[in-house]
Amino acid sequence: MRPPFFELANEAQLQECGSLLAEPGWPDGYARLPRHPWRLPDYRERPLLLFDKKFGRPARDVESQDGLWFVTSAMKAFLENVDPEACDFRKCDTKWTSGEAGPDYWLCSVTRVFFGWDVIDVDKSTKIKVLIGAHGLPWHYMVYGHYLHLKPEVIGAAHLFRIVGTGGGG
Repeated sequence: MRPPFFELANEAQLQECGSLLAEPGWPDGYARLPRHPWRLPDYRERPLLLFDKKFGRPARDVESQDGLWFVTSAMKAFLENVDPEACDFRKCDTKWTSGEAGPDYWLCSVTRVFFGWDVIDVDKSTKIKVLIGAHGLPWHYMVYGHYLHLKPEVIGAAHLFRIVGTGGGG
């Protein structure tokens, strides 16, 4: 798959650590809410997307980078309609290499978090192993072809969320 036709031109300037992601990831300790790695930090400047067709294929409504998304205004509106409390957005500056203004894009992070040990019904799931992770908490390891059954009483009306404590191979 070819990369999108934009690059994040100012990632190193966004925050002191030089990353899109919040630092430190779990500031109050692993799996302690409400602060977590997927919250968007207060950047020193807006993310700048530089558009150029030589970078690859045209950008889509959702482009992924570092567990975050770059989304069009149409996708932002859709996500806000589907699950208004699930995401955090930051407007991006955009421009073409020619100097013209680029299309509207937003940095998006799904910030609603469920813990695997709370939300996964292990008895009804398949091809999943429960291991004890480095922090002494359960880690749900999934292999190719797994079926993950989630507890509806935990999810409630949520449509968009991340599950902490999961991983897989393939």
